[in-house]
Amino acid sequence: MARQESDREDLLAEGVNLPQRGRITTADGEHVWVLGWRKNTALSLFDDVDPVFQFNTAGQLRRVYFDGKRISTQDGRLTHLQKVADPSGRLAFRPVALTETETAEVLARLSVSIERIGQALQSVDTEIETVGIAAESFVARVRAWCEDDRDFQISATPNAE
Repeated sequence: MARQESDREDLLAEGVNLPQRGRITTADGEHVWVLGWRKNTALSLFDDVDPVFQFNTAGQLRRVYFDGKRISTQDGRLTHLQKVADPSGRLAFRPVALTETETAEVLARLSVSIERIGQALQSVDTEIETVGIAAESFVARVRAWCEDDRDFQISATPNAE
């Protein structure tokens, strides 16, 4: 996951895993989102460099980068990997489910991102840049996604399909 301001440029220019993608920049340049689609329907939303929300082709949340943590899905729950030492002292990773409070915090942050994107798209001064999709089509698609009234479902697995 990119951690520097300039990395957003690379994502738009070189995000080959997202053949249709675009960047939304507020008029004051204070906030940037990059949204793109894998396999035409699996959306990824980058709200600056953190958080990042990735969805599968069914629109279910499959992976999140939040407050510097990589969060994935397992059996319909958000989980993160915790380092643990095995009896021989080797480090291993064990999936640990997020609490209901932590999960609610992630989903609330997703809702905030969607609301802010919707607000940005209402401004004529918002800058839109796209790759692989016309700007008008990108904006229409993002608006429709932002306006879709839904409860986000958590995928059973972190796979894009």
